[in-house]
Amino acid sequence: MMSDVDRAAAIGRLQQELGLSDPWLPGVLHRFGLDESCAALVSWLPAIELAWLGGLTWREHQRLLTLITQRHATLPPRAARLLIAWLTHPPPVNLCRVARRTLRAQIDTVSAAERDALRARVIGPAVAVASVSGGAFGFGAISAAESAAIRQLSDYLMPAGQGIS
Repeated sequence: MMSDVDRAAAIGRLQQELGLSDPWLPGVLHRFGLDESCAALVSWLPAIELAWLGGLTWREHQRLLTLITQRHATLPPRAARLLIAWLTHPPPVNLCRVARRTLRAQIDTVSAAERDALRARVIGPAVAVASVSGGAFGFGAISAAESAAIRQLSDYLMPAGQGIS
């Protein structure tokens, strides 16, 4: 069991790693098992959530693993365990909500160029995963539900005043 001082320190490290000024979101993420070694996974949760939309297929699973390992050659053990759990069972809905709020908070604090890059790092994998689940031989078509989810995510991740809040 973690002491209150250790918990506060761990939340502070996660907060710093995420680049957020308010400790509330990192505190909630920490309650879901994330620490600073897992901060990189926050940007993957929308794609993982989308993959589970119609039930995670083998192709989606493989595509997620490929994309994640291309960006992160090795994940720290705790992050790897969480990723395996989220590819075995859908991540909790509330965790996905908090991840989106965290990404939105990050977008609202960075420069325009960094915003575009962050949005691309989040939306790109979601589109890539959605595109392997349909169409001819499993490639190309994105279902209406996936398309709507991607559009909603894209709107949500627009800078304040430019998207749906």
